[in-house]
Amino acid sequence: MVLRNARRFDEVNARLAAAEQGFEASFNEALNRICDDISAPGDPDLRVRVLAASQKYSFRGLRVTLVPHQRLAIERLERLDGALLSSASVKWLCQPPRSYTLFIPFEHQGRPILGGVEYINFESRIALRRHRVQRDGIVELSEMSRLSGAEKSVPVEWLVRATASVLAIYDRLRDWAGAPSMPAEISVEILGLVGLKPQIGEWPNEQVGTCLGFRTLFDRCTVADPTDFDDCLNMLARDLLNAGGLSTARVPQFTMAVA
Repeated sequence: MVLRNARRFDEVNARLAAAEQGFEASFNEALNRICDDISAPGDPDLRVRVLAASQKYSFRGLRVTLVPHQRLAIERLERLDGALLSSASVKWLCQPPRSYTLFIPFEHQGRPILGGVEYINFESRIALRRHRVQRDGIVELSEMSRLSGAEKSVPVEWLVRATASVLAIYDRLRDWAGAPSMPAEISVEILGLVGLKPQIGEWPNEQVGTCLGFRTLFDRCTVADPTDFDDCLNMLARDLLNAGGLSTARVPQFTMAVA
């Protein structure tokens, strides 16, 4: 049993490591696509770096990858009908409380892939968001966006909504598989070019931190019970603010609401 569990964790770690190692290439590829409408001198493959160096644009990427401790026994997964929780949300327990919808794709955006389904939302050459869901229970959300002007922030709410979206889909998948308590590991990272700063709250009462580096890789966390979901979201929120030099002493809590 010990050896079997060790092999399972080796597989989980290997899958998460592959996601962490491959995200930068996906980030660069997606940003070049997003920037197709902007001409820049030099090699097209260096367009994003040239635009970033001009200080006119910033670029932001996010990856949230969840891998269950054991593969889920879903025989076929070609659509996510019933798993796209349009009523799911994240509540921020500030005063007054705020509610944010999750990043749940529309069914018409989906297409079958090997072992699962993928949803891609390409928003007016500004952002590309991809959900990839596999029948073994792996769920990944990635987003790459082009920011212009003074919009160079990484809102805590954006990070929390994206992570909660992955957790909500996984929670439904494990119910389908008859394994409603199956634990999973979750890995989150942010990539950024040109002065991205963590932000909490909205104008005029927002707090903005110091610039993040190119890569912010958060500690992995284990989720099993729904209470773990809230703990994970709040850990990520605190870690992001800490990375930007902001105090977390009075940060209100986030909680998921899944219908």
